[in-house]
Amino acid sequence: MTLDHITVEGKRVDIRWKKWLGKLHEGYAKGGEYIAPTVGRPRISIMTSQPLRAQRATMVHELLHHCVELSGLKVPKKDEEAFCDAVDSWLTLILRENPKLVEFLTEVP
Repeated sequence: MTLDHITVEGKRVDIRWKKWLGKLHEGYAKGGEYIAPTVGRPRISIMTSQPLRAQRATMVHELLHHCVELSGLKVPKKDEEAFCDAVDSWLTLILRENPKLVEFLTEVP
């Protein structure tokens, strides 16, 4: 499945799938990026040349950046990055291993 967007509080976040992002992050190839423009919609880019498991964790990682921004929490970029790095793979794993949790979280009453 390839997503072209998601919504958060009814607002669209565009998803772009790219073979290579061409940037380095702390010496590692960057798997994704979150861009919060001052004008227009926010955008998440995911590098498709990484394994699917990494793409999924990267998606969660970039969504966490979006959540931090929406929350208005002001933290140094390096601390935000450390938080997203610490949570992304675990949250992805929890959601994948617990489909009933996903069903519970997404069920409309």
